[in-house]
Amino acid sequence: MSASSNGSVLRRLLLPLAVLSLAALTVVLPAPSSSRAAARPPRKVAFLIGVEEYQHDFSNLKYTERDVTELARVLRATGFEVVVLTSSAKGKDRATRRNIEDRLQALLAGDGDADKAIGKGDLVLLAFSGHGQELELPDPKVAGQKLLDTFLAPADGKKGNPATLVSLNHLLDDMLIPSGARNLLLLDACREVYEPNKGKGINGQHVSLKGQTAILFSCAEGQESWPSQDKKIEYSVFTYAVLQALQEAADKNQTLSWTALVSEVEKRMTSEEFQKMIPEGKTQTPVHASGQLPSTLVLTAGMVVKGKAPALLKAPFTEKEARAAQAAWAKHLGRKVEEEIDLSVGVKLVLVLVPPGAFTMGSPKDVKDRNPFVEKFDAELAHAVTLTKPYYLGKYAVTQGQYEKMADKNPSYFAAGGGGKEKVKGMDTAGFPVEQVSWEDADVFCKAVGKKVAWGKVVLPTEAQREYGCRAGTETPFWFGSELNGKQDNCNGNRPYGTEAKGPNLERTCAVGGYGGNGFGLYDVHGNVWEWCQD
Repeated sequence: MSASSNGSVLRRLLLPLAVLSLAALTVVLPAPSSSRAAARPPRKVAFLIGVEEYQHDFSNLKYTERDVTELARVLRATGFEVVVLTSSAKGKDRATRRNIEDRLQALLAGDGDADKAIGKGDLVLLAFSGHGQELELPDPKVAGQKLLDTFLAPADGKKGNPATLVSLNHLLDDMLIPSGARNLLLLDACREVYEPNKGKGINGQHVSLKGQTAILFSCAEGQESWPSQDKKIEYSVFTYAVLQALQEAADKNQTLSWTALVSEVEKRMTSEEFQKMIPEGKTQTPVHASGQLPSTLVLTAGMVVKGKAPALLKAPFTEKEARAAQAAWAKHLGRKVEEEIDLSVGVKLVLVLVPPGAFTMGSPKDVKDRNPFVEKFDAELAHAVTLTKPYYLGKYAVTQGQYEKMADKNPSYFAAGGGGKEKVKGMDTAGFPVEQVSWEDADVFCKAVGKKVAWGKVVLPTEAQREYGCRAGTETPFWFGSELNGKQDNCNGNRPYGTEAKGPNLERTCAVGGYGGNGFGLYDVHGNVWEWCQD
């Protein structure tokens, strides 16, 4: 399926949703006993706060917004109603003290609908990633006495000023516990430590919880909660462990209880892999505290989360049908048609959801210029193939800039320092596809990128997955028809296919995305470079 302007090689990334079943996490609760709850399914709501940039005297942090954003994607796919507040957001979504308290109260109250108000049988998950402080305040009941309280620092919080901070005791005692729901809290912050350039202080006292409530602290008393020291894993160490534990259960389609999740996180954070993410000589040990939380609460992994799965596509199908299927599957999975992997500041990989379907793989024997040599390969003989699970493919071929960011090298011939530099003189080749990489290089690259993705496994596509994505429902030699001469995609236009008319011959690669995209929104699938597959 891929014509090429040169013999160089690269690969397009694949994230198979068979592996991405973390996106389908479901929470199963015992049957509610109240008549109000019985009238509707139990609500599952998540309130996530990530504060990375502070307006006043708290120091800025790393990865906190990424942590809660990734967690939000996981939970939305399971049927959770999710509210995310971050320091970089605008308006009501900015993580200010007022927004945090007002938005949480509104969520618990059903946003004005009394029938949706949170109550017995419902589940509330609150996650916070940011600074915190422990402060002594006058006891309103006993003159001269003081009480210790824990505060979460919002984006507009001021150090040492409780009027600008969010009281954890207030959130628990006045808002969450009185609702009668099951409350799970994930608090990624330091405990009993506040260092302006390092830590994220939070309550160091022993926690005694009321009601059906549990908290998983990211570290023990007196410890710091660290961002990963591995530059290729841009998460907080604690949150990364949580996401990995959930993903493993999802990949195996297993049920995971809250207690089991806590155990899995503790096990991971004591592993050699995670110890390398923490500065040498430091210790970070997650701590669990709970009230009367029944052990019957479970998290169940599975692909189907919202009704019946959309129908499989069957080639031939039109671009309109392809786009409609993408939208339907994205809604069903709780994901987006296009997802991004953030490799570093300003460097991202864009992935496109490919809905499953049936098509004819390979080519007929009478196709023009068919090489008899390919008869030896079963995959080239025309045969029916059905892909039953959705997956993601890279929207573009992997670029030199993306590869260099992850591999710390650029082996490309058509690069400023490559053998073909005269062909690209004066050009910014960061957006050109990387080439001159082996299958092993491609595999290593995929694994490196995979460390930045908590919601799926990054691998090379199978040949069937790639060809189905390239064809996008068409049955002609190319998705755009039967002719190729360098105008439709980057190839040697002096050797046209399906036409006598010659076209451009750049004699080099070119920036990805410069030619039209197919029905799925994938670019450069018939030219520019050859692409590796798993098989």
